Amino acid sequence: MYICKSKIEKHIGTWLDSNPGPAGPLVGCGKSHLEHNTPVFKELMKILKLPADHYKNILTLIKLQNYAPLISHLNHPGRLMIAVHLVNDVLDTDTLISTPEDLPFNESRNKFVSAFIGGLLETGELEALLVAEYLLDKEEGGYKPTPERMELVNILKSSQNEEVKFFLHSFLLIHHFKSDSADQQYLILSAARKALQGGGARRIQHTFPPILFHAYRLAFLYKDLREQDEMWEKKCQKIFQFCHQTISMLVKAELAELPLRLYLQGALAVSEAAFAGHETIAYEFLSQAFSLYEDEVSDSKAQLAAITLIIATFEQINCFGSENAEPMRTQCALAASKLLKKPDQSRAVALCAHLFWKGPKDGKQWALNDASRALDCLKKAARVAQQCMDGGVQAQLLAELLGRYALLRERGNASLTTALIDAVIQKIREELANLDQSEEVEQITKHFHNTLQHLKNRMECPDPDGLGYEGLVLS
Repeated sequence: MYICKSKIEKHIGTWLDSNPGPAGPLVGCGKSHLEHNTPVFKELMKILKLPADHYKNILTLIKLQNYAPLISHLNHPGRLMIAVHLVNDVLDTDTLISTPEDLPFNESRNKFVSAFIGGLLETGELEALLVAEYLLDKEEGGYKPTPERMELVNILKSSQNEEVKFFLHSFLLIHHFKSDSADQQYLILSAARKALQGGGARRIQHTFPPILFHAYRLAFLYKDLREQDEMWEKKCQKIFQFCHQTISMLVKAELAELPLRLYLQGALAVSEAAFAGHETIAYEFLSQAFSLYEDEVSDSKAQLAAITLIIATFEQINCFGSENAEPMRTQCALAASKLLKKPDQSRAVALCAHLFWKGPKDGKQWALNDASRALDCLKKAARVAQQCMDGGVQAQLLAELLGRYALLRERGNASLTTALIDAVIQKIREELANLDQSEEVEQITKHFHNTLQHLKNRMECPDPDGLGYEGLVLS
């Protein structure tokens, strides 16, 4: 049955007229909001859901003059309930928020803040992380859940806890902030951040990353539109300034590992966007990540993971000249050598070889390749590996190192001779011969034999554009 907008407004207005004042019938009893699940509360929830269920469009609800005042009569759980209901309508109908003015928490709609942003309570850390992982994978189109993980996600989705429901829905809502206009999209993201930034550390660590990734995509869109928009480079600079400010807010919230990863993702995005002045901005993002590593990451496992990510990011960035590349790779190599545990040191120093030798791109070698310094990293990694007391750990590290020798040789580093590779192979065999059989030793042996099989295949079918393994004896 069709219900016109004027009748809904009249129905809501009648309720307000019969319950005047900021808190209607509650003033007399000294309460500011309706108690949860009381008869009056239930009736008010029905009134609020009536236009929501009819219009199925939050953009229309925002325009209803008397709708927001009704929400103010609800207590905190009530605002959460109506927020979940409204956001669920957005998701079910695939409504897009295409202008900053349409945002439900725009300044001009400040009555809605209590229902949306104010409704975000602190949820459990495990719940938040599961939701974040689920939505990130879903957004990237690569979600392949394990049965255990899917069971937890289903629990969250079917949860009767309104806080958890709203937390889940708020993530998805951000992905509906889309406009066909690139300029409008930037304004939407700016308005969304402004509204969300007051949410506290436990909230912004989950609501800011989707905004950042939308901003990175927007930079790529401007690059695609460079033929139609002569200002695209300045707009890209503005976007990454926005991203830098957003990540800085996460840093100020005393987070560390999340902004470190977002800085690295930003450096990659800057490098790919390739606008005027992008090298300086990419270096700023990467150096900020390294500063966070030095100042904030203290756990040994987290340090190894962080330095690995920094090195991997540097390897993928191709815009650096010697002025920016040299200090970064020198500092990374120094940091790798200072890791507390010898196995971590060996792995990190071996990774540093990739700072000094990259594979060819578009048929051209990287201008800053340094074969001797890459070799020095691998030799140092081997020395550190042999300082480990456990023979099994030594064998594992050397087996990993053998694969790195082969990889860099196949990328054109002639200083990694077959004689050096043969010496590593012989050392691994010696270590394995001295170990008692165990499941761990079996795994190391399998890893070693897989690498030998790869070398054998390369010897039988050499890459015409790469270095071969002439003279290497594998038997």
